[in-house]
Amino acid sequence: MREHQNRVIASSSDPGSARALIPVLRELGRRGASVHALVSGPSVNIFGEELAHLPAQSVPDGITIREVSRFLLKNRANVLLTGAGAYNQIEHTCRLAARIVQIPSIAILDYWFEYEARFHRTHDGKTVESYPDIVCALDNLSKEGLLSAGLKSEQIVVTGGPNLEETLHWWEDVDSDRSAAFRVKYGVAASELAFVFFSEPYYATPQGLPLTGPGGLFRDDGTPVFGYTAPEILKMVITSLMSASLQARRRVHLLVKPHPLEWHEALRLQVMQAQSARLKTDLLDEAHPKELMAASDVVIGMSSIALLEAALVGKLTLSVQVGLRQTRSLDPCIGNALGYTVPVFDSVTLDRIISSICRGTARLRPKPDRRLNLSGAAERVADLVLLK
Repeated sequence: MREHQNRVIASSSDPGSARALIPVLRELGRRGASVHALVSGPSVNIFGEELAHLPAQSVPDGITIREVSRFLLKNRANVLLTGAGAYNQIEHTCRLAARIVQIPSIAILDYWFEYEARFHRTHDGKTVESYPDIVCALDNLSKEGLLSAGLKSEQIVVTGGPNLEETLHWWEDVDSDRSAAFRVKYGVAASELAFVFFSEPYYATPQGLPLTGPGGLFRDDGTPVFGYTAPEILKMVITSLMSASLQARRRVHLLVKPHPLEWHEALRLQVMQAQSARLKTDLLDEAHPKELMAASDVVIGMSSIALLEAALVGKLTLSVQVGLRQTRSLDPCIGNALGYTVPVFDSVTLDRIISSICRGTARLRPKPDRRLNLSGAAERVADLVLLK
């Protein structure tokens, strides 16, 4: 089948899914494929901002299998491409619909861990599986996780992460002048030491309820899976920055970026209490993550993919997970597992590191022990799509 005859339907909801799909869809467009998208949730705005020319239909996350099947048939789709998010229904529903209309499906991993949760949902008390024909894995570590989750070796292709490759491409155009422009855009003075905090959806929109269930961040009994919550970690970071900035007599600016699925109010409360003579704190829910990285000197978070992206482009990046070691949970930060980020598991270490950064004496040089093969990731996924 020649490339211009391919009719691809793409679907995503979670932000990570959108970021993984968009570079591939651009590549498919360059090769002449016909591409349409079904999107919901945060993906609607991301597609609108970064791939506005693509025909993308915004639909409810709860769209039915019958409705998706009709869409696939109406558009004469011959392959489905989805994200692999755990916090939505639409990607799961689209994969089930692809089975019904008998077209192949491909899913792209945008992150490690929670492999079963990405392809299972609970309906009427029953767990339903939606494994695609092919899963595009990030590396051999994620391939091993997929195998443990029940996929067969022939269902997994290690392509690398198109979302991570896109970050490297974007960063090629970031020089000192552009970084300075982003600092101005977000109100960071040239003399200020800038930190950005990437949060996670412990409390989800729209009502601020704890995120539970498969892939959730709280257990059913209400305790956090990893021993902490995002507002708690943010409070520790703010406390440490207040003390360190005062002692170092250094002006510090903290930019707080909520997760698109996150209820902001718990973070907002911390930010409102975080202003001092030496520390300025802003909550920036609409800011572009990559622009914040460019505007910052140091990146902080817990286990967000943004931490790995920041470390890949050379930013000093801290994974702060105070409380993790008091649980039986594995470290969810892939940047720590790969050696790109600096792990911080207690408040004493946090204070020591923040103090040394503010004084300008920090000597933190992570040494990655697993290099990621990112060059050509989008092309490799596009190859798979066009072969189906």
